[in-house]
Amino acid sequence: MPTIPIRLINKSDPDRFINMKATIDSGADVSIFPAAAAEAIGLVPINEKTQEIRGIDGSRIMTYLHYLILDIGGWRFATLALFTPDKTVFPVLGRDGFFSLFEVKIILTKELIELKPVVEPIKR
Repeated sequence: MPTIPIRLINKSDPDRFINMKATIDSGADVSIFPAAAAEAIGLVPINEKTQEIRGIDGSRIMTYLHYLILDIGGWRFATLALFTPDKTVFPVLGRDGFFSLFEVKIILTKELIELKPVVEPIKR
């Protein structure tokens, strides 16, 4: 699966951000990231309740919901994403929080990914 560079930004404090690579996964319902990334940029969960999701292998993954700014290719969007303390989970861009924001075209033969926003990005 293809990966792209992204930046997760604290909506309340935009000077706090973290860069990482994330896998584009059209089969993933949601976007999910390591909890360490949320901690590094000072994100606070929307509420203290955990949400349980299932991994592709059926495993249970406990997550927390966070509101943040997602920067991809210089386009910024306020979005919701899940974060998990599970160290086996890698950054994934799924349908909610990525495919809901972009028209995505993957050209495997050229190893090229084209993104076109389908909603208005945040003005800088």
